[in-house]
This record gives sequence, C-alpha cells and structure tokens, in this order.
Amino acid sequence: EILQSKYEGDSNTPLQAYMSIIEGKTAKPIEASARVGAYLGKAPVTQIEALGQYGLNLGYAFQIVDDILDIEGQESVLGKPKAMDFIDGNVTLPLMLAMNNGNGGKRIRELFVKEHKSVEDIEEALELISHSNALNESRGQAQAFAMKAVKHLDAIPPSIYKDSLIALANVVVERKA
Repeated sequence: EILQSKYEGDSNTPLQAYMSIIEGKTAKPIEASARVGAYLGKAPVTQIEALGQYGLNLGYAFQIVDDILDIEGQESVLGKPKAMDFIDGNVTLPLMLAMNNGNGGKRIRELFVKEHKSVEDIEEALELISHSNALNESRGQAQAFAMKAVKHLDAIPPSIYKDSLIALANVVVERKA
C-alpha cells in the first residue's frame, strides 16, 4: 500500500512497479500462507518451496482478477462500487494496458490524471477500457500466473489436497466477486 501511494495518479507507472505493488500487497502474503501451511504440515523443503511458489503466482493471478473486476464487475456481486482504483488514482494492469492502447488510451490518461473525476468521467473511462483489449489481455495474464502456480504443484504427490489447490487456481481466475 505504501509503494502504491508513491504511484498514485501516475499514468506513466512502469509495469515493474505495478508488479512490485501487487507482489507486496497480495502475492507475498499468499506465498507466506502457503509456505507456513506446508511447514506446519511437516512437508519436505522441496514441497515447502513448491507450495510457496504456487501461492506467489496464485496471488498475482488473484490481484489481477481483482483489478479486472474493479472495472467490469457488478457492484451488487462485488459488494463495493466499481472503478475505485480509477477514482483513487491507483494504476492497475487493465488500466495500464488500456492507457497504452492507441484507440482511446490518450483519453483514458486524461481522465485518470484528473484530481476530481465526475460520474461522467468515470463512466467514459470504463467504457473506453471495456472497448479496448485490456481486460482480455489482463485475464490472459491472470490465467498465465494461475497455470504457473499449478505447474509448481508438480512437486506435490497426488492427493485430494493437491486437487483442491488446482481447483482453487481455477476458481481464482473464474471468480466474479
């Protein structure tokens, strides 16, 4: 959150900065949880490492999907207003991709950097983002992280628990809330 505040309102936030932000606020805590669970379960070091990497990559996928839902989710399902990241000036992967899109990207940047955004500004930005390929590209990135997470489970012997972790990765990328 502290790193995120450094880039608040910055339409030129580098992708690496975004990745560091989501790593610190989502991916690393999920990685730590997976590692601690494996450690407390007395797993061998190789499995602790594998589950840690699973958690890290699942965390990236989770946050990217969360950022997608901030744009396209239904408020009644989310339980919170849409576009909060846009309103607050927090750069997300879908927003970054849309701002770098030749079709509407410049206008999205103009709206993003406004200190006081009207309802019309927000609706226009969401419409422009939705008509770009940014949401599909972001979803593809989330799926890639989820697949990478599942790949790390190769070090885990077959079990209902491993099956549950694989299913969890699918739930993360398919969720609507």
